[in-house]
Amino acid sequence: MLDTPYGPVGLLLLALALVVAPAVRVPHVREAAAQPPEATHRLYLPRVLDAAGPPPVASTAARPLPTASPSPSEPPAATVSPSPAAPTAPPEPGAAREWPDTSDGIHVFNDQLPGLGNLSDAQIRFAATRYAGTQKMTRPDADRLRAINPGFLILHYRLGIGLGYRAADAACEPSGGPLQIVDGDRWVEEWPGEAVVRPSWFFRHAGQPRVFFCPFGWYLMDVADPGYRGWWLDEVVRQLEANDDDGLFADSTSVPNYFGGDIWRPELPPIDPAFEAGWTRRLDDWLGAIKARLGSRYRLLPNVGSWITTRDATTYAAADGVMIEGFASSSATQLLAPGDWVLQMDRVLGLTARGGIVIAQHYPDGNVRDRMFHVANYLLIKGAQSYLNMEAGFWPEWWPEYDIPIGRYAAPPPPRVAELFDPALGVYRRAYARGEVLVNPGPAPVEVAPALRALRAIPEGGGLVPADGRAPGSLRYEALPSTFTLGAGEGAVLLYEAP
Repeated sequence: MLDTPYGPVGLLLLALALVVAPAVRVPHVREAAAQPPEATHRLYLPRVLDAAGPPPVASTAARPLPTASPSPSEPPAATVSPSPAAPTAPPEPGAAREWPDTSDGIHVFNDQLPGLGNLSDAQIRFAATRYAGTQKMTRPDADRLRAINPGFLILHYRLGIGLGYRAADAACEPSGGPLQIVDGDRWVEEWPGEAVVRPSWFFRHAGQPRVFFCPFGWYLMDVADPGYRGWWLDEVVRQLEANDDDGLFADSTSVPNYFGGDIWRPELPPIDPAFEAGWTRRLDDWLGAIKARLGSRYRLLPNVGSWITTRDATTYAAADGVMIEGFASSSATQLLAPGDWVLQMDRVLGLTARGGIVIAQHYPDGNVRDRMFHVANYLLIKGAQSYLNMEAGFWPEWWPEYDIPIGRYAAPPPPRVAELFDPALGVYRRAYARGEVLVNPGPAPVEVAPALRALRAIPEGGGLVPADGRAPGSLRYEALPSTFTLGAGEGAVLLYEAP
């Protein structure tokens, strides 16, 4: 995930910055130009937007969302109306808030919300009771969410290997608006000023004193430099306390040339084993230093992108978990290569096996089949602290498939995804208390003959939550025939009986 963190002064410049931004190739899904308009470029939405109010309910129709309506002559076999999750209990004063156990059902960690002044009271209540948490909230907004749900989790956003400066133009000149971060009750410029920064803080390359990331306007920092470490950690801990956050989301925490060497100034090598090995050591050591400073009070969650670079040896062992951005597919229309899918799933399972937190992030394009594939993948590999988010924009959204009452998984996830392959069915399968999930990640369809008769969950509608706070969409369940086709890149969630 690479956010483009603009503050109030940068919003007017955003359109220009995006129009003139150079075409780039970056592996993290949040950066990809193929994403839906709201998810293509992530940006901070500061409190200055509050006066605009929430979007009208009709705004959902402006960008069609999936409907998959049943035929009028064939009413749904069964429907489910989503119900709010019970708020979690408040922590003891000064203690860390608990991350909800995700063994039962589907749990959502929303990526980000606009300032709460943009939302209706009903939308705020929806967010506080339906999501486990979110990111980038000012302290007043955090307090308002926790007045409804004391256990609501909020992560503080900072770049893992960079220091935000200004948006760049087509020539990679930082001439745009300043990047901003949350500091207590306000948004502030991330860049501390030339009087504060020191030459030793910056990563040097090709004889140049600084390396600039053109797409989103930040400098690559030498995370091994003691001076930079001390200043950055002091700032982050101070902001975590001021914001009353529950952890640090360290964005773009990958070996830098994995984003592509030609989008930096000066350019980084496209492939260089020695360069990459050096950065792998830097990252693991840097994450260890961050976690040592955060202690048990705050969780550390780096964004590792799709995590499918085979030559990536970064362990992320010091982190409490990761965000997988590009979970289960490269985009809403492009599957991962079979080997990449296995590698991603195995890495996730290895993390969950040691109790790590996983946020599985995807950007749907309104296609029900695409969404169900990602829900099925999530259910296939989730552990006790695994969260899903299918992000359609900044406003609260909800997909009816989040409410499939599949129950608790029958057994904890195995260490390797190969153990979930069912040779009799020819697809990956995992059992739950009330049903099972099937996943076909391959490039060819598979004819499946389930041992038990079941009902297949079919979502209808979903998307942006309207101002009245009602969850959009519904679920119906169709009886499966004795055999059915699970297409390439398709998943199915089956229940043994109707809810």
